[in-house]
Amino acid sequence: MGACGSKGVKQEVLEAARQEAEAARADAKSAQAEAEAARRAAAAEIEEARATLTEIERERDAARAEVRVAEAATAAAMDAFSKAEERNASLQLEVERAAARKEAAAADRGNGDDAVSSTDDEDEDDRGNGDDPI
Repeated sequence: MGACGSKGVKQEVLEAARQEAEAARADAKSAQAEAEAARRAAAAEIEEARATLTEIERERDAARAEVRVAEAATAAAMDAFSKAEERNASLQLEVERAAARKEAAAADRGNGDDAVSSTDDEDEDDRGNGDDPI
């Protein structure tokens, strides 16, 4: 009976070991499933991060394009302002010359020198000075 009793204990030990192995296998499968779920979640987060990065890059590119447009508009405005200043200076010079001619004509008439008629003054005014930038 000692041999049979020993055989029964061995069977119980083997059965306990088999159950522990089965439980360990189940735990491993569970851990594997959790790891796969974590991998999928990480992959989804990576994809979402990539999409966000792509959107940020699009917004950055659009902002850069807006800056280029604004810089071009600023350059055009500065050029127009510079041309306007040049034209203003030219017109100011014309006004000063016309005033000088008018004063000279008035002085000539005041001295009795009627050789210069008002139509001559108008013709001179129409001719300009030839240095118009336009």
